[in-house]
Amino acid sequence: MGQVFEISLNQDKELRVDKVYCVIDCGKTVQPDNIVNQMQGSIIIGLAAAFYGEITLKEGKIVQSNFPNYMMPKMAHSPQVEVHIMQNQEEPGGVGEPAVPPVLAALANAIFAVSGERVRTMPLKNLGYTFV
Repeated sequence: MGQVFEISLNQDKELRVDKVYCVIDCGKTVQPDNIVNQMQGSIIIGLAAAFYGEITLKEGKIVQSNFPNYMMPKMAHSPQVEVHIMQNQEEPGGVGEPAVPPVLAALANAIFAVSGERVRTMPLKNLGYTFV
């Protein structure tokens, strides 16, 4: 699994994810459309974690109960995702959601490439970034 992000970032730290390139080696491909869909959805979940993913406490209780109060990127903010499935004859390994963890690293590297700022903590909203 690997990812590269193309982003746009302005002086006000408004960040737009323009495109994500994703490559996966999951063994012999059985249902390629399902693999592509799973990677696309996993990347959106990863973006949610990068921008908004935070568990907060109030009076000793977790504030976030479930999806009603967990922010997710809207379709208008979702990037184009190009998925490349490596072809080989290894046994199928399944796909699950392996595209979630690399989002954070790939996005942090893209921010560094554009701004020179190293991002070492998430969510990005706590660093002043706005997802547009």
